[in-house]
Amino acid sequence: MLDTRKLTFHVCKEPVTIKEGDGNVDKILLRKNRKFYEATSEYLAALTQSIGKKTSITKSDIMDLVSGDQTFLSIECYKLNYGDIFEFEYSCPDCNEPPGNQFFDLTKLPVIKLPQDLDTTDPTISLTLPRSKKTATVGMLNGHKEAILIEQILTTGADLNQGDFLSLRELDGSKDFSYEDVVKLPLADHKAIRGARKKLVCGYDTIITVTCDTCGSKNSRNVVMHKDFLLPTG
Repeated sequence: MLDTRKLTFHVCKEPVTIKEGDGNVDKILLRKNRKFYEATSEYLAALTQSIGKKTSITKSDIMDLVSGDQTFLSIECYKLNYGDIFEFEYSCPDCNEPPGNQFFDLTKLPVIKLPQDLDTTDPTISLTLPRSKKTATVGMLNGHKEAILIEQILTTGADLNQGDFLSLRELDGSKDFSYEDVVKLPLADHKAIRGARKKLVCGYDTIITVTCDTCGSKNSRNVVMHKDFLLPTG
């Protein structure tokens, strides 16, 4: 019988029940002509039994989650299916030794907590922009908005303005504003928006430091972006 585990999301505070998967879940990731974020969301949906009172979870439900909660789900699904130790292949960029295996205990991942005044189920920061003096409300990105950013990076390249636009809930007291309105803001205003976005980063910190067994050099890796995270090979 497949195992289950009950947890609580870091940000939205909803209860979530995850379930152990089988080989059919891997097939979701290996289907051809699938965009990575779509495959990942469907994969996590297949490993999620319930969110709150909802018991039929779709990829759209996963993409409704903010980034911190999606990362939480990814880490917890790995731990349920493969155990607490993340084993991964590592090639040191500083020496010529062949790739070797490294190990990291996922229970040791630090959790970035929001300040108490921001610790709500939908945290936002309201501020007055320093140059335009317009008011702005900044919130977290969910999976749908992150997918827009990923698509843009893949097609036309990175655009920091797009991230600022998608993070804004209100600008100058209105929810009806355009990407062009945000682009026209002075650079100091963009810096303030990005500063507010940085304050909203929370949940598992998935950046780990890897030490080369041969030369001793240290490098950083993002656990959830490693090729061995979703499809462990050994």
